[in-house]
Amino acid sequence: MADFYSILKEELNSILPQIENLRHELHRHPETAWKEVETGKRLSDFLRGCDMTPFEPYLGTDLVYQRKGKTDREALLLRSDMDALRQCETGSRSWKSINDGAAHNCGHDGHMSMLCGAALLIDRMIKRGYELPRPVRFVFQPAEEIECGGSDLVDAGVLEGVGEVLAIHGWPSLPEGEFFSKSGPFFAAAATFVTTLKGIATHGALPMNGLSPFPATARMIDEIELIAEKYNGRAIVSSCIITGGSSDNIIPGEIGIRGTIRYYHRDHFSEIQGLFERAGHAVSDQTGCGVRTEFISRYKIPLYNSETVLENLSSLLKEGNSRYPDIPAGIGTTEAKTVSEDFSFYTDKRPGALVLLGLGDDVPSLHAQDFDFPDKMLSKGILLFTMAAYQLNS
Repeated sequence: MADFYSILKEELNSILPQIENLRHELHRHPETAWKEVETGKRLSDFLRGCDMTPFEPYLGTDLVYQRKGKTDREALLLRSDMDALRQCETGSRSWKSINDGAAHNCGHDGHMSMLCGAALLIDRMIKRGYELPRPVRFVFQPAEEIECGGSDLVDAGVLEGVGEVLAIHGWPSLPEGEFFSKSGPFFAAAATFVTTLKGIATHGALPMNGLSPFPATARMIDEIELIAEKYNGRAIVSSCIITGGSSDNIIPGEIGIRGTIRYYHRDHFSEIQGLFERAGHAVSDQTGCGVRTEFISRYKIPLYNSETVLENLSSLLKEGNSRYPDIPAGIGTTEAKTVSEDFSFYTDKRPGALVLLGLGDDVPSLHAQDFDFPDKMLSKGILLFTMAAYQLNS
């Protein structure tokens, strides 16, 4: 297999300029959830020369391809997200977003480019005589941000005929060019709480004629803080928005509190819901105000990584690194993250892993307005996807 690595290096180096140009084009033309039409056209144009079978779209803006292998075993699914953030970009780079209110400040342009690079590199390797041991499915998923498109795509059947699943996410602050992950719960599930406190509106100068919801609001915020303290990092409960009032001489009849809940174990969410209900009853008894909390839970599944998949990935990378040093020498361990990712819906149904690619300390944080996926890191993700396609459980 020694020739495999020398040819891999040769072909990777030959395609990298194309991959960097693709990333710049994707970055310049970002599209938000469910609007990834031009993004899809750019990707399909780029992949047109690869001998892959396109699937009919499951949701409209998704792109799914499959490459045949020597056997008809279940496919390895490789996934990238497609959508951009609803955000304006700052900076002066020549590939800065030209679409107002949309920006790839979460790195999805890099994710797409790495997956395209893997598809192209595998195509080149097959033409050099290295067939895939089994089918590989390339999934470009829309609406990862806010809209939880991964749940819809899984429900639509994208996992049919799939054995394992793999995704990569660029991650600032982790050592540059190295891979990290964690078996078990890795990314948190997320829910939004919406608490409504109802009093009786009245003139600000005549408070005795109404029932102010402000004391109840203050007490409910204290109760929410107590709920957060109870979990001590095992789950997170944060008040984020308070709404209410329209004039400085009117006591409003209603105030709202909104915030986020993050959790790694599903039973914690039901527990937290119960704590909110008890807190609401207590505040209502103390103040006379009505208290009601509703929950919005789209990203309701924590992301669990398979220990076996991670161990196998790490082993094949270590072996590859001994022959081609540009391949990172394994997968390091990092702590669980409090952010959420809809790849959790894939790993809930199939063994798999989300792996973080370290982008270094000099890169702005994810969702910062000046974040830009470093071009020099693209090759690392391409190599991981390609190594997995050829050697993961093969």
